[in-house]
Amino acid sequence: MLINVSEKSSETSADKDFLYGGQAVIEGVMMRGKTHMAVAVRKNDNEIVLHKEELNTFLKRYKFLDKPLVRGSVVLVDALRMGVRALFISAKESLGEEEAQKELGPGAIAVTFFFSFLIGIALFIVFPTWVTSLIKTQHITDMFANKDIVNVIVLNFVEGFIRVIIFLAYVLLISQMAEIKRIFQYHGAEHKVIYNYESGKPLTVENAKNFSCRHPRCGTSFIIMVLIMSIILHALWGWPDLWVRIVSRLVMLPVIAGLAYEMTRLAGKKNPFFSVLVRPGVWLQVLTTRNPSDDQIEVAIKAFKEILPESCTGNIPSPSAS
Repeated sequence: MLINVSEKSSETSADKDFLYGGQAVIEGVMMRGKTHMAVAVRKNDNEIVLHKEELNTFLKRYKFLDKPLVRGSVVLVDALRMGVRALFISAKESLGEEEAQKELGPGAIAVTFFFSFLIGIALFIVFPTWVTSLIKTQHITDMFANKDIVNVIVLNFVEGFIRVIIFLAYVLLISQMAEIKRIFQYHGAEHKVIYNYESGKPLTVENAKNFSCRHPRCGTSFIIMVLIMSIILHALWGWPDLWVRIVSRLVMLPVIAGLAYEMTRLAGKKNPFFSVLVRPGVWLQVLTTRNPSDDQIEVAIKAFKEILPESCTGNIPSPSAS
């Protein structure tokens, strides 16, 4: 998934300033533009089905939310809403409407999010800080006796390192599933097509396949930035009791997400300093992307062309791939 950013979110901002984003879905790709999102799905009969709809994001409705450090969390909520919507569209085309309702209907989604939220808190907040407490008792306190500041930094680093290991283990585990490998290929196709557009070259399968699968604005880079920022900001709280640490980590999530979004945004704008910071996330995309087939790139191009405004057509020399 690529994070959408622009110099200004208002309708008057120049099209060239907008950086497009998207997401891999079931046998297809969702692309998001300034005003619309489009989902392209390849069906079993090899036909590519297109679905396009107008965006109605929170930032569009509530302009006062479009402020640094605030908009990051809002963008993530919007991305989640659109991502679920795109997944349902792709599931309906791939599996049929009845099966899609069963797998991704409102009830199924609510239950899935509820348990995913609880598991996420347990795995990425409660477990790492609890395990670090055990390590502290046995080792770290003795190593840094009478060095409270160093001790706090080390403890938070250890906690953050455990969190990173859990995330890497999760990605490695799901990457072995055949269905996920297909989605990771479409993820790579999404990146290649957006790179192709950003290069100014004609949007064709032949051109797109020459670009990298790894992109600095990918959601993977954002997650790594969140993990890095959490180590730094959590250290400001010191090392209080376990329950206080858990609450503080939950409270800080929107702040950390906001900072990580702004940094990923600057990296997408080719800021040298922040481009270096997101590099670990770019490296990690070797796990979350796969080299796509020509057919998969064609699907991504179909979706991308649907969300381009007329003012951008000059940026894509014709003929474009159909």
